[in-house]
Amino acid sequence: MKALIVDDEKEICLLLSYQLEKLGIRSFKAHSLYEGLNMFNPDEHNIVFLDINLPDGNGLEIIPTLKAKNEHVKIVVISAYDTKSEHKKAFELGVFQFLGKPFSKKMIKEIIDSMDTDI
Repeated sequence: MKALIVDDEKEICLLLSYQLEKLGIRSFKAHSLYEGLNMFNPDEHNIVFLDINLPDGNGLEIIPTLKAKNEHVKIVVISAYDTKSEHKKAFELGVFQFLGKPFSKKMIKEIIDSMDTDI
C-alpha cells in the first residue's frame, strides 16, 4: 500500500508518515491542495490522509476529484476541527474515515487494519 498525506503541518506529516512506515506503508507528503492534487497518482496511492484546513483551501474540495481519478481510493479526513457538519459533509463525499487531531498510533493502526480487508 502507498499513502498520500496532505497536511500543511509538517510535524503531522512526519508523525503520520513514521506511523505508516512502521505498518509497512510507503507514504508521500504534500502541504497544500495544489501539491496534493499534483502528487496524487491514482494507480499507486491506495490511501489519502487529507487535512481540511489547508493554506489554499478546504481539503473537502478535492475529494470529488480524487474519487473521479480512483473511485476505490480510501480517503481519511484529518482535522483539529472535528465538527458534526464537517463529518456529515466528508461522509457525503465518500470518505472512508474521519480522524480528529490529535490522533494516536493506535488510531492509525485501527484505520489501516480496517482498510486491509477492503483494499
